[in-house]
Amino acid sequence: MKKIFLILVSIVFTNIVNAQSLIAVQSNNNVSFYSNLDSAINNAVNGDYVYIPGGSFTVAGNVLIINKSINIIGAGHYPDSTLATGITTINANIKICTGASGGSIQGIYTPQNISFGTSASDNVVNGYSISRCYIAGALMLSYDNISTNTTSQNINISENVIVGIVYLSNVPNVFFSKNIFQSHIANCNGQVIFRNNIFLIQSTYSCSSTPTFHNINSAQFFDNIITNIGCNGLFVGTCTGNMFYNNIFSTSITFPINGNTGANNITNENINDIFISHTTNTFNYANNYQLKATSLGKNAASDGTDIGLYGTAYPYKKSAVPMNPHISQNSIAPNTDAQGNLN
Repeated sequence: MKKIFLILVSIVFTNIVNAQSLIAVQSNNNVSFYSNLDSAINNAVNGDYVYIPGGSFTVAGNVLIINKSINIIGAGHYPDSTLATGITTINANIKICTGASGGSIQGIYTPQNISFGTSASDNVVNGYSISRCYIAGALMLSYDNISTNTTSQNINISENVIVGIVYLSNVPNVFFSKNIFQSHIANCNGQVIFRNNIFLIQSTYSCSSTPTFHNINSAQFFDNIITNIGCNGLFVGTCTGNMFYNNIFSTSITFPINGNTGANNITNENINDIFISHTTNTFNYANNYQLKATSLGKNAASDGTDIGLYGTAYPYKKSAVPMNPHISQNSIAPNTDAQGNLN
C-alpha cells in the first residue's frame, strides 16, 4: 500500500510540474496551452498575450522570430522573486520583425541578442516595448550592428539589465528609462532620450571600447548615473549636440565639451558614495542601486525626485517583477486528501 501511495504522489507531482511548464496564449477570453515556445508563437495572433512560465525554452534554429503584434510576458529574471516559478530563459537570438509593431516583451532572460529584423526587408518596427528583461547579449535596433534603421520609431526600453552593447542604428524616437547598462551605447543621430538610467561601464575594457558613448549625436540625458568613464573619456567617434542635465558622473567632467552641453550635473562623486551597496562595477543582483541617504543625487533630478533608477513618479519596480500576477513564494501542505492528492 505504501508503495502504491508513493507512486500516486509521484504521478500527481509530475503532473503539477508539467502543468507549470505550459505556455499560455490568451486571445480575448480564450486561453490555449502549449508545451513548446515555437508552437505558442506560431499559433498566437495579433493582440494576444503569451505567458511563458519559469524554465528554459529553446526554439528551432536557435532563432525566435516575432513578426506579430503580440505581448510576451515571462516570470522574471531576479532570483529573489522567482523562487517559486524559476527564471524564464529564452535560449535563442530574438528577432523582432515587421508585423510586431505595437507589441511587447517583458520578464525574460536571454543569454543572446535581441535585434530588429532578419534583414533590411523586415526590420521596420514601431511602437514596441522591451521591459524588465535581462539581455546578456547585445541590443540592436536593426538586423545587425552596422545597419541603420531610420524607418522604425517610438521604441520604449525600460527597467532592463543590458550587458552587451546597445546599437541604436539611428532609430528615432527611442526612450530609455530606468535601465542598467554594462557596455557602451552606439550609433544615434538624434531624437533619443535617456532618463534615470545607470551606466556601469567596466574599467577592464580596452581603451578602444571603454568610452560610454560611440557616435551618439543630439541625444538627451536626464537624471542618469554615469560611472567609470575610462581612459578614452566619455565620447569616441562623432558625438556632438548631446544635452546632459541633472546627471551624476563618478569622474570629473566639465561642460560644454566637444560640442555637447550640460547643466546641473553632479561630477566626481565617488561611486562608493552613490549606491547603498555596490561591490563591483558590473551588475550584481546582490547590489542595492538605490541612492545612499547622503548621496548628492537625492532629490536632485530634474523632476525633484532621486537621480537614477528610483526617481520619477514610478520608480524601478522591485526585482523587475513583470506586470502579470506573480507568485513569489509557494507553500504546499505535506498532507494529502482522501484520494492521495497534494493540495
